[in-house]
Amino acid sequence: MKLLKKKYLPSLAVTLAVFIILSALFSLGFLSSYNNILTDKLYSEKQGMKDIVIAEIDDKSIQSIGRWPWNRDAYVPYLEKMQKAKVIAIDVSFFEKSDKDDALKKIIEKENIVLASEFSDGALLKPIFNAQHGFTNIFLDNDGVARSIITKKGDEKAFAANILEKYANKSSDEKMLINFFSAESISFSDILEKNESFFDGKIIFVGATAKDLHDELATPIGILPGVNVHASAFQTMLFGKGLAKQDMASTILIMLLVSLLVWALMHKTKMIYSAVIVVVLAILYMIIAAVLFDAGIILNVLNALAMLFLAYIANVAVFYSTEKKQKKHITNIFGKYVSKEVVDEILKMEKIELKGEKKEITILFSDIRGFTSLSEKLKPEQIVELLNTYLTAMTDIILEKKGVVDKYIGDAIMAFWGAPIEEKSHAALACEAALAMKKKLDEMKLEIKIGIGINTGEAVVGNMGSAKRINYTVIGDSVNIASRFEGLNKEYGTTIIIGEETAKQAKGFAFRELDLIKVKGKEKPVRIYELLDEKSESISHFEKGLSLYRKSKWGEAMKEFRKANDKPSVVFIERCNQLKKKPPEKWDGVYTAKTK
Repeated sequence: MKLLKKKYLPSLAVTLAVFIILSALFSLGFLSSYNNILTDKLYSEKQGMKDIVIAEIDDKSIQSIGRWPWNRDAYVPYLEKMQKAKVIAIDVSFFEKSDKDDALKKIIEKENIVLASEFSDGALLKPIFNAQHGFTNIFLDNDGVARSIITKKGDEKAFAANILEKYANKSSDEKMLINFFSAESISFSDILEKNESFFDGKIIFVGATAKDLHDELATPIGILPGVNVHASAFQTMLFGKGLAKQDMASTILIMLLVSLLVWALMHKTKMIYSAVIVVVLAILYMIIAAVLFDAGIILNVLNALAMLFLAYIANVAVFYSTEKKQKKHITNIFGKYVSKEVVDEILKMEKIELKGEKKEITILFSDIRGFTSLSEKLKPEQIVELLNTYLTAMTDIILEKKGVVDKYIGDAIMAFWGAPIEEKSHAALACEAALAMKKKLDEMKLEIKIGIGINTGEAVVGNMGSAKRINYTVIGDSVNIASRFEGLNKEYGTTIIIGEETAKQAKGFAFRELDLIKVKGKEKPVRIYELLDEKSESISHFEKGLSLYRKSKWGEAMKEFRKANDKPSVVFIERCNQLKKKPPEKWDGVYTAKTK
């Protein structure tokens, strides 16, 4: 539960906060115009009906027929030519009488004609002719773009709705989003050149397209003449392909799912992969939006995409904030006890357990021989200077060999390898460090001797201590045994004693088996080895002597030990003498250590 709170809950809280804020803002219409701009990219002009023709009142027509507005009788021959059309929809205002109305009236009051009406300052302007009519007003969205049509206002139907009723004898919903369709077009002035059969059964839209007549509207697919918008509105109604906007409830649900998906993604994948997946999800969502658009549903694309990217950014911010604290925490723990390179490696790790875990590691203890008696001869400031010089040199070597300096206990050093970073060669690195420490001490000529104990085995590794003071350290039998090995150097006159497992794992080093002993507090005997700079001829005499010693051949063993002529051999010569004088009833070659 604590891990959940530390790792997941802060980012979940931030993710949900972003979701709530965005949901509230979008519900109030925040960035709705930008959402429209984004969804407008999904529009395309679809293939329209072959039976629809737009007779354009264009620049060519004005040059041919005369200055706009035309006399009413100018329309007559053109409308007569089109009389076989199924519907003639005239998007031209005939709101005022003129002296040229009579000839036009006979043509225009036929069954297949639909005229334009218009709402102006709340009042409905109707055509003077007795013909079916509908309002041509296109009510724009807040950003000035024509996307929808109102098919009825009061008792008056829209222009396109009247055409639908005339053509297919059907009605439509009160408001719908327009799908845009292509249509064949001809110049109004070219109508007379067409054969009457060209118009047979067609729906002819007559309307202004000349720039100077200013009957143009901004649409999702660009600037279109008003008559083209009416033609598209009619086809949208006819085909039943009106678009429907996604409702806010489902939009908010998708936003919630997206936010939780991003949150889960950030905790399951690496950040670089998360970034790629987020971009892929955004592209995938746009593809889904395009597919659904073709099915007539307009998704609120911006809402979901904004949630996707803002949730990602929020989680990245929480991640970096948490990582910064974690880095500071790790640096505080390890900064003084491992090399900078090791700290950098730790910080790169995806996961690091500091709470406590069992791991195989190698532990090193070192201690200055006779430091108590030495300190009695020196002044306090000299002792401090000596210790600082010695500890600095030894610490540098341990850090260089990727070790962790666990603690200083007076003049003693405790270090370990294999945690927090997995290190397969932890035993070898500890041996390298021990030999380097021995060599460095000789070079420094401090006139002090040290003992080093190294052991490899399982230990519990992690943060341990009180609530106010905590350290990354190790505990366990393997740690205690390493400490015992360090102390055994006094008894054998050696510098570096290592355990059997260390000797097995540290390949390529010079060892000699030293003894089979029972250390203080342990019943099971352990083999100990001396770590050497190199093997000499005397070592082979020692090994022969040790073999004879274990076979109870005390006299022969002493001869070999004398040939070896080193400090461990002197220890065994003394043991052999005692064993010869008083042979044990049962001999297993195990020696019980006297020192701790």
